[in-house]
Amino acid sequence: MNLIGTHQHFTGLSQPAGSTMGRTMGLREGFCPLVADRRRPMALPGVCAAPRLVSNIAVSAFGVRAYTGAPVIDPETHLVLGTVCGIDPEPRPGDAHRMLATSKDLACELHSLLRHRTT
Repeated sequence: MNLIGTHQHFTGLSQPAGSTMGRTMGLREGFCPLVADRRRPMALPGVCAAPRLVSNIAVSAFGVRAYTGAPVIDPETHLVLGTVCGIDPEPRPGDAHRMLATSKDLACELHSLLRHRTT
């Protein structure tokens, strides 16, 4: 999960050895803040094909070529707590529907876990 506040904090980050990606990023970096602002899932099977996103630091600094994410929204307050997301160093042409479905499923599972934890 990527928690979103004054910046992004990657709580479950798994990355290859030698990666320079840290555990935090600014709110103007990466794609999760866009998902949080939109309040709906987003799949980018080919990030470099999106002209307004190809200049994002996640592309140049971390080699992100495919991204999918879904917002995690508190069911009681309707606040966006963060996102669940996946990135890939390879484009995923033709996978947009599967990527969206996976993101939505993971967000629903996380909602359920959060709800049970607070009761």
